[in-house]
Amino acid sequence: MTPSCGNPQKAQRYPREWVHALHRMAAMDAEIMLPGHGVPVFGRDRIRQALLERPNGWSRSSRRPCDC
Repeated sequence: MTPSCGNPQKAQRYPREWVHALHRMAAMDAEIMLPGHGVPVFGRDRIRQALLERPNGWSRSSRRPCDC
């Protein structure tokens, strides 16, 4: 999952809120995820991985601290 958090040419679009939202979605333990773009994701573990893999990286690699 990659939210549109903006780019250097545009205003940032609430990246911290995106991280928190993805964590809340992962906590729902859904069996099927139907993203707005792309193929469906099946299985709790695969959904958690899809939702949390990048946000956790954003939290660690951000130049600004992210209290996620």
